Amino acid sequence: MIIKFFIIFCSLSILSKTCVCQDKKDTVYLKNLPVKDGIIIRYESLFGDPGNGMDIYSTHDSVFHFAEGKVSSIFTIEGAKVVLIKNHDGYFISYTGLKNSFLNKGDSISEGTFIGALEKNEEGNFELQLIILSPKYPDDNSDYTIKVLEKYHLIKQITKHQTR
Repeated sequence: MIIKFFIIFCSLSILSKTCVCQDKKDTVYLKNLPVKDGIIIRYESLFGDPGNGMDIYSTHDSVFHFAEGKVSSIFTIEGAKVVLIKNHDGYFISYTGLKNSFLNKGDSISEGTFIGALEKNEEGNFELQLIILSPKYPDDNSDYTIKVLEKYHLIKQITKHQTR
């Protein structure tokens, strides 16, 4: 049941990439997981929370997992490969925007496991859409994703932006 929900959630996230935003909320600089030199730019939305998903930009194409888990599903939406992993903590992590992955459903993985390689976006950067969803808190927003990344010590720096 949760996997079907997640597939629908991922589909909607990919198909609705356009978000009406006001101002930059903050810029999050990642260490080397899930991508090397990853940058997340979060925005204040005119309509409340922009959602659970986050776009991570990098000049590197390799994606690595950051904890123990098991591959729950691998599928393709709109030409983008999606790898869905259930972490040992019980939450699900979706890596979207992959051009390939050599994992299989049921594979056990650990920190540093290679997930796959990213496609370049229109601007020529590699872009990973990362979604972290807890079955206990399915309505949590992007702040939940940041909390999980902080829990695993993956954040190098957060720069807050002044809003109007």
